[in-house]
Amino acid sequence: MKKINRVLGLFCVLALMAALFTGLSRQEKVSAAEGNTVRVATQKELKKALKDSSVETIILRTNTYDSITISSKKAKNKKLIVDAYNSKITNKAKFKSITLISTDHYIEDVSGNTITAQTTAFEIAENRTVKKLILNCLGTDYVVRKGALIKNLVYRFGGKNSSYDKSSHTLKFKANVFDYETFDYKEVSYKLVTDEAGRVTYLEYKEPSSKRSLKTDIEYDENGNILKTKEVYADNGKVNLSYEYKYDNYNNRIYEYADHGYYTEEINTEYDSEGRRISYTSLHSDGNTSKSEYTYDSKGRKIKSVYTYSRENIILSGDTTTYTYNKKGYRTKVVTEHLDGYKGIEVDKYDSAGNYYYGIQDEYFEDGTVNRYKYKYVYDEYGDMLTGYILYPNSKEWLDMSELGD
Repeated sequence: MKKINRVLGLFCVLALMAALFTGLSRQEKVSAAEGNTVRVATQKELKKALKDSSVETIILRTNTYDSITISSKKAKNKKLIVDAYNSKITNKAKFKSITLISTDHYIEDVSGNTITAQTTAFEIAENRTVKKLILNCLGTDYVVRKGALIKNLVYRFGGKNSSYDKSSHTLKFKANVFDYETFDYKEVSYKLVTDEAGRVTYLEYKEPSSKRSLKTDIEYDENGNILKTKEVYADNGKVNLSYEYKYDNYNNRIYEYADHGYYTEEINTEYDSEGRRISYTSLHSDGNTSKSEYTYDSKGRKIKSVYTYSRENIILSGDTTTYTYNKKGYRTKVVTEHLDGYKGIEVDKYDSAGNYYYGIQDEYFEDGTVNRYKYKYVYDEYGDMLTGYILYPNSKEWLDMSELGD
């Protein structure tokens, strides 16, 4: 699974928020969109829909790992919904509204749009202006580049919008969040302060019931990258979490230092000439080191990853994974081989609309045991999943996933 976004997820409270206050999800049905609605899955289909004057809402829902650029002068009366979990999307078109459900990364490279987003990572390109940004999750990872501007920032939870004081750039709101210690909901309040561009520079979290309160300060460089964050307890000023970052000349994060109080972590990242991450090394204060290395094809898709976990230069565990894609950029095969002898093979199939409808997962163990899992899914015309089934090893009965429970 793709890693969870964590720019504002630096705060310990945001792990709860990210899971609870997502306005839309990967399985959120979008077929209720108003007017003439079409679902597209490729760059070619997208261009056709943009040119069609009768289309009012475009659902860009795709499994491709290829990058997609949206460019049109005829989109201002159309709504756009983006659900492209694996793709890097660059938008250069003005729409009536944009809803971001998921992307690998999204770049807004035009001015004047209203955007609703959840936990998908996105950035506003240099000197671009977003008319209104509505966030359905506090942990949404967004970057405001040099000269860019968010005119109106809104957090929306439970159908209610945050209050906003323009003179002080302050947002306030309350929310009920799930407490994993008590297994019950509790009311918390938030106060956020932004700079003039719309970047969050201060966050205050309070629990009225327990009087627990945390304050976080955030510093940025001139390109909108986070340089430092520090989260402290409001009552005694004790540091709970702190992070420091460094970037290269292309805004790629190359260094991270994290102080979690009871342990620290240093992360060094390297990139190739195309800005793709080729190595990621985490040095833990307990002496453990984890490292991942990546290889890409000519289209920028990851085709190999090598992971090792070591202590005092002795490798304790690791794996090598290779990835295969079809002509449309859909991932069709994943093979993972572990140092302990375990091997996993995943084969994925897609229908003509681009939906992942059938999958096989084989597990090979060192003792010769082989387990095979099968999956199949049914979708509507907009790519909304209607139901999913699983066939367990040594079974002949397909089970409805919605009836399996936790």
